[in-house]
Formats: sequence, C-alpha cells, structure tokens
Amino acid sequence: MTDELRRQLHEVEQALVALDGVIAVRREYLALIGRVGSDERVMAGLEALMDAAARLRSQRDKLEMRIACRDV
Repeated sequence: MTDELRRQLHEVEQALVALDGVIAVRREYLALIGRVGSDERVMAGLEALMDAAARLRSQRDKLEMRIACRDV
C-alpha cells in the first residue's frame, strides 16, 4: 500500500512540476498581453491553471501525510 501511495505522490509531483512550468509561461504571456491590451480569456486561463495547481498541491500534501503516517 505504501508503495502505491509513493507512486501516486511521484505522479502528482511530476504533474505539479509540469503545471508550474505552464503557469510560468502563461504569466509571462499575460504580462506581454498586458503591455498591449487586456484579454480576459487569457486571465481566466491562468486562473484555471493556478486552481489546478492548488488542487494538485493539496492532493500531494494528503499523500505525503498518509505516507508519513504509515512510515511511523
């Protein structure tokens, strides 16, 4: 069971790294858009990505806690 939790944790961490990269690129893009004019759809897209990252971080934290409880 702990191996399965560790596998899930690893997958969540990989997804977070990838998503953080996408968010960084989107932020840079949004900053460029901001210089030439606002686009609400782009902002909504960034917010959706940041919400997804928050959900993944929460899932990661829960998995880490479950693993820590089993390792004690």
